[in-house]
Amino acid sequence: MNSWRQNPHGSQIAYHLFNSPPILPIDVEQLYAASDARQLLRTLRRRKPLHRLIAETEQDAEDSHSLVCLIVGSGESAYHAFVMRSDEEELRAISVAIFPSAQSDSCDIEVLTSRGWKNVSVDEAVATKELKLVLLALHAAVMKPKLQERAVSEIKFDEDVPEPPKDKKLITALVEVFRGRGKVTHAMVSFHQVRAFDPIYLRKLSNVDLPTFPVGSRMTVYWNDGHFIMSDDYVLYLQHLKSGNEEVPVAIIGPFTSAGTIVTRTGGAELVPPLVEFPSFIRFAHNEQDDLWLLREELRRKDKPPLPSDDLATWLCFAKLLCNPKAPERAIHDFIVKHPTMLSDFGSEVRSEVRLGDQYRIDLVVGSRGTMPSVYLIELEHASHSLLTKAGQESAAVTHAVQQVNDWLRWWRSNSNHEFVRRYDAVPPTGIVIIGRSMHMTADQVSTLAHNNRSRHNIQVVSYDQLLDRL
Repeated sequence: MNSWRQNPHGSQIAYHLFNSPPILPIDVEQLYAASDARQLLRTLRRRKPLHRLIAETEQDAEDSHSLVCLIVGSGESAYHAFVMRSDEEELRAISVAIFPSAQSDSCDIEVLTSRGWKNVSVDEAVATKELKLVLLALHAAVMKPKLQERAVSEIKFDEDVPEPPKDKKLITALVEVFRGRGKVTHAMVSFHQVRAFDPIYLRKLSNVDLPTFPVGSRMTVYWNDGHFIMSDDYVLYLQHLKSGNEEVPVAIIGPFTSAGTIVTRTGGAELVPPLVEFPSFIRFAHNEQDDLWLLREELRRKDKPPLPSDDLATWLCFAKLLCNPKAPERAIHDFIVKHPTMLSDFGSEVRSEVRLGDQYRIDLVVGSRGTMPSVYLIELEHASHSLLTKAGQESAAVTHAVQQVNDWLRWWRSNSNHEFVRRYDAVPPTGIVIIGRSMHMTADQVSTLAHNNRSRHNIQVVSYDQLLDRL
């Protein structure tokens, strides 16, 4: 956990792990067809995103490492996720974006690389453990509540209730179906012909507050020794038992010989009902050192707006925008205006496109009034511009922008009686030029940029990466 706390993104996730609702365990080794993922992406396109979801892979006995992902909704039908490996020796993280496609009624998947955002196909996503975790977590939260009539995160289990027993025969039969070698039959059968795989687990589950399935929900069963065996839908079985239903809808996996079955449809994997799981939620374990760090984090965040997950989504969206060389300056300008938290270090009041008389127009004016008033005049240039030349001199784009801000400052000093200037009590403003990227600059280049900023009286040149770091 030390490596998590020392990493800027891991620190944010660790804070959520300790303070958020319990984590959803996900088995990333389970079968997840690309067709199911495509259905999920189409569903995400049509609905408002969830606020936040945290999931973790179920650890294998031979693998001491697990993956944890934090997924946050952002904008319309969009999700952004951090996926990190919980390993004390090495901290590896990837950033994932799922957003509405411009070419279809579905959503696209992209991964942030050192060269920018890379599009990933659905087939690649379901074959990659990190991306599969994100998709399975969203599938559990978005698709399954339709059967449960309330969100998975609302379901609470008693700590004494064990995990449902695994039925290897059902798993084998499902594998055959998904490989195209087995059939699935939708039918109505007598409830008296259906047996629970584990009656003892069924009795323990009967004492738990459980959700209610919609009428017509279908149990998954298979035929064995004169009965239909149910080993995956214990909650639905209890609902039928309580309601006294004599006939129930089922999806029969594989062959069967029951004469009283009323068949309604026969097919393949497309007829398998969504696998509805009710996991025993777990909380992230932590020690005394983690508790001390958590206390410091809570004290540090006490006076700040409690929106760290929204900040993560803003960070990813802005990073994606900056990585697009074709993104116009207007798009960057509008994003900053829409998400002013990244300018909060400069002030609390943000004004866009402010005119200074008939001569100048300022991109952004950020200020604060009160006992220590301040005002910043901000010029936004494109993120693709270079900050320095190969010779270590400021680029022409930087020089031109600095000169433009100088003109604004001179106008401000010469028009102290102007209505807008008086609004800030004639406080001497500071000029800010936001331009280019600094993530790949060398230590000498960073030092040169800092030296140039110190040499100027009241104009600072800031990169968009420095703006990202403020979130």
